[in-house]
Amino acid sequence: MIQIEDNIDFLPFLYAKHKLYDVAEEVQKETKKNSFDAPSEPIVEKKAQAMPTSKIIEKNVEKPKIKEDHLQLPIKGSAKSGVLLLIAPEDLPLKGTGKQQLLKAIWNACDIELTALQLLNTGDATRNFTFEELKEIANFHTLVAFGVSSIMLFEREISNYHAFEMQKTSILFADLLGTLEQDRSKKRALWEALQTMPFFTKSK
Repeated sequence: MIQIEDNIDFLPFLYAKHKLYDVAEEVQKETKKNSFDAPSEPIVEKKAQAMPTSKIIEKNVEKPKIKEDHLQLPIKGSAKSGVLLLIAPEDLPLKGTGKQQLLKAIWNACDIELTALQLLNTGDATRNFTFEELKEIANFHTLVAFGVSSIMLFEREISNYHAFEMQKTSILFADLLGTLEQDRSKKRALWEALQTMPFFTKSK
């Protein structure tokens, strides 16, 4: 039988094992102490502080007021004769066409040169206009409208080739110049109507 006193080589291992056991036990105790004994602090959520922003000063700038219904009528030619021709967009362009030659022949027969007439392409107007608005802008005593609806000017239907007078102005509605160029009967009706207008007798 081996006596403990006789074999002491195992003592370091026993001592070491005992120490390892004690260290592990102390770690467990310390962990429990820290988890239970440490004062708990309430968790406070920190709100992010807003960064200071520079103040934006808005300055109201008054813009010029423009009337939406502002009327512009780009009338071309001369007011020398006192005759204003309204031309529909469908008849343009006139330059170098048979329609221009037709106009020249008609007004030459009335002893009025084409360069002495005022012309307005109704498609160039900024909006539709009435006869009263036209009188406020242009200076004329005779109005001949080619292919232009009388409803726009007077808000009622008026027959073509029947001259009438309004506000000391002689007025005549006719077909498009392109239609007159092809239709001899309507061309004759225009010529006969023009002869009844005051400007015609004065020019003779």
